[in-house]
Amino acid sequence: MRETSEGPERQDKTMSEKNARPRAATGHDHPEDPVPREVGSAGTALGAQDRPPRAAPRSAAGVGRIRQTPAGTVRLTPTEMQILSFLRRHEGHPCPKAQIAAALGKNEKTVDRLLSRMRRNQIVDSQAVHAANGAQLANVYRVIG
Repeated sequence: MRETSEGPERQDKTMSEKNARPRAATGHDHPEDPVPREVGSAGTALGAQDRPPRAAPRSAAGVGRIRQTPAGTVRLTPTEMQILSFLRRHEGHPCPKAQIAAALGKNEKTVDRLLSRMRRNQIVDSQAVHAANGAQLANVYRVIG
């Protein structure tokens, strides 16, 4: 401890005390609260009557993304929906994963992982294509259902 003119002062502060910022500087109700609160022009928190109206619930956002498959109910991600759309447009033609990834602006590893998941859930079927010399070419994908 260290003596000051006003009395003893503790030097061993906890980590949260050292890193705490004044509430007015952050706009948070609590120093540990990661979500800033809405603050009005007078610097006070907005009441329910002062807040802008909330958007309507997005009930239609998941329409078409839920599939009933022999493997059970599957909820598709937006990227999986994009992959299915691409595969429907290119049905019957060999599609390299790199081509699918480039067309969707996604990483090839992401496309590979999602195609594997869709094959496992019986949403997509793949047929291997081989060249005359036996080398494997791009798969032909078929959307089931």
